[in-house]
Amino acid sequence: MTDLMLKLLTYEPYEKVSGNEKKYINKVLCGDIASDTVVTNKEYVMYDELFRGFLSHVQYTVDGINWKRIKWESLDWLREWKDKYYPIVNGMIKGRAVYPVIFKKICFFWIVEAKIIKKKNEVSQMSDSYFIEQVGLEDNILNKWHISPRYRKKANRDSYSSITLYRNGKKQSYLTSAIKRAYYESSRQKAETDLFYDAGSTTEWIAPKMNQLEKFVDVFAGTGTVVASVEANESVVNDIDVGAACFLYSISHDSNEVRERLAQLHNNFVSKDLSDGQNLYTVKEWQKHKKHYEKYIDIPLFEDIIIRMRNNYVYIHEQYVKATTGVTLNFTNISDKDIQMYYDIGVAWMFLNSFKQKNQRGNQFNVIDMDIPAYEKYLRNVLMVAYKSDKKYKKYHQEDASDATFLEKLRIKKSQIKFIDGIDYMKSLKNAGVRCEDFRDIIKENSDGFIYLDSPYFLTTDYEVPFRDEEHKQMLDILRNSEFNWLFSMQYIDLYEKKPDRGRRAYQEDGYSLIRSYWDYYHGFVKPFEIVLEKKKQYYKVNTKKKIKVEKTIWLLLFYYTYQYRGETRNTVEMMLCNFDPRRNIPYAFEYDKELGHHIEVMPYSEFLDNLIRNDGNQTPYEQLREIAHNWRKNDIIQNYSSGAWV
Repeated sequence: MTDLMLKLLTYEPYEKVSGNEKKYINKVLCGDIASDTVVTNKEYVMYDELFRGFLSHVQYTVDGINWKRIKWESLDWLREWKDKYYPIVNGMIKGRAVYPVIFKKICFFWIVEAKIIKKKNEVSQMSDSYFIEQVGLEDNILNKWHISPRYRKKANRDSYSSITLYRNGKKQSYLTSAIKRAYYESSRQKAETDLFYDAGSTTEWIAPKMNQLEKFVDVFAGTGTVVASVEANESVVNDIDVGAACFLYSISHDSNEVRERLAQLHNNFVSKDLSDGQNLYTVKEWQKHKKHYEKYIDIPLFEDIIIRMRNNYVYIHEQYVKATTGVTLNFTNISDKDIQMYYDIGVAWMFLNSFKQKNQRGNQFNVIDMDIPAYEKYLRNVLMVAYKSDKKYKKYHQEDASDATFLEKLRIKKSQIKFIDGIDYMKSLKNAGVRCEDFRDIIKENSDGFIYLDSPYFLTTDYEVPFRDEEHKQMLDILRNSEFNWLFSMQYIDLYEKKPDRGRRAYQEDGYSLIRSYWDYYHGFVKPFEIVLEKKKQYYKVNTKKKIKVEKTIWLLLFYYTYQYRGETRNTVEMMLCNFDPRRNIPYAFEYDKELGHHIEVMPYSEFLDNLIRNDGNQTPYEQLREIAHNWRKNDIIQNYSSGAWV
C-alpha cells in the first residue's frame, strides 16, 4: 500500500497538499494505515475509500501492480466515489471548491496508463474524452487542473522498432523506453517555457502540443534503433562509420530497393563464386575448422558449399573495406552514382552484421561466423523468408540433412522477403535526416535540438572507428558547458580498470593526454579536467576536492533488468545521464514491477558520485547503487510531495 501511494504521488498534477488529505497520505506512507487497517476517523474515510478503490482496481498485491489484469474500462467505482462526495448540481460541485489532489492524480494515472485490448489483440490507449464522460467530469477539467496527458500517453506507448542485426550497441526496449521518456520530458519543458514567454502576461494555462517536440539528434546512431523507437517529428541519425551511415540512408529511403538487392545477393551467394576464382578461404583453412561439422563431413556437397560461402563472405568483406576506405559521404547534394554507392555499401554492411559472432570480438569480422546454420538463421530471422515452405525443401532435406543441397538451389524473390520488422523499422526512419560527420560537428549543427549520445565506451579498444580518451574528454567538455538538453548512455564500470597498452602508448608519445581512470571519467561530467604528469606520461585528471558551481543538475538513471549470458543470469549495468530533471515522465519504481517504463530508478548525479565508494573502501556494486537511488527518491517524495514539487 505504501509503494502504491509513493508511485501515485509521482503522477501529475503537482499541487500543494494540506489538511486531512496530507494527514491521511502521511499515515499511509509511514505505515499507520495499511491494507488491513480499518479506518474509522471520519476525516479520513473519504480519502481511504478513494485510495482503496484505486488499490483494488489496479490489482495491487505484495507483488506490485498486476498490469495485465486491470480492467481499464471499468470506471463505475471512481464515478460512484465522485458522485458520493462531490455531487455536481447545475454544473457546479456542491459545497466544495476543488477535488482532492489524489483524486486528480488517480484520474491522470488512469488516462495515461490505460491499455485497451481491441480486436486481434491490438492495444490502444484511452481517450481523454472517454474517461471524462465515464467519470462524469467537466469537459475542460484537465485544463483547469493544468495537466495535459499528451506527452505522457505517447511516452507510455510501446513504439519499439528494431531490425535483427548482430552488432554491438543495439538498444533493447527497456532502454529505448527510458530514452523516449527523457526526450519527451525535455521537449515538454522546452515547450512550456516557450509557451510561457509567448503568452506574455496572460494567466490562461496552455497545454504544450505534440508538434512542439524537439528535434531528436542521435550522434552515434549505429543501427538507428533509438530514432526508430522514439517517435520524433524530426530526427537526425549520425554515424561516422561510413557503412552504418549508408545502411541508415538506404534503409530509410527505399524498402523495395533494399529487398531487391538482398534477394539478388542470396541468389548469387550460395550458388556462385563471387570472387572470380580467388582463394580467399582455402581448403587448408577448412581442414582446421571442419572438426566442428563432423556429422556432415560425409555429405559430398557440404564441404564445397561451406568453402564457397566462406570464400564469398571474405570477398564481400574485402570489397566493403575497399569501398569504404577514405570515402567522404555527403547526403545533401546526391547524384545517381552516389545513391547506387550508398545502397551497395549499406546492403553489404547489413549483410556483414547479420551473422552472430561465434566469439566475443566487438564487431570484428571473422570468417568462421559464416556457415550453413548461421545462413539459415539469417534467412529466417533477418529476411524472414519462409524457406521451409518451399516445395523442394522437404525432398532435399531428407536427402541432405545439412541443407547444403537445398540452399544451393534455393532462389528467392523480393516478395518472399517479408522482412516484417524491417519494413516497420524503415517506416519509423523515413523522416530521419542521415549524416556521417564528426560528433563535434553534428552537435554544433544541431544544438537547437535534443542531443542523445551513446558513444563507444571509454577505454574501449575493439571499435574499428577511432574514438579514444581524447575524444571522450572533448565530448565531456562540450556536455558540461552546454545549454541544450542531452542524454548520455554508458555502463557502470570498475573505477580503476587497467588501461590497455595496445595502441595507447604511441597515442601518448604523439603528445595526447589520456584519462587516467573511470573515477576521473565519472567526475569529468561535472568538473573540468586538468593535465598531470605521471611516470613521464601525461594524463587528464579531475580535482574532486575543488568546489565547482554546476549550472545544471545532472540526473542519473539506473535499471531493473536481467538477461542471459552463456546460460548465466546477469543484472544490467546500464546507466544514463541527463542534464535536466526527467522525473515527471518516470514513475516511482519498485523491483517487482516489470511493466515497461516502470523499471527506472532516478537520482541526482551528485548522489551517485558521493556513493561511488563504500565505507569499507570498495566500489559500490550496481545493485546497491540502484537501492541507494530507490531510497533517495522514496525519501524525496515523502519530504516534498506536499509542497507541489516534482517528486
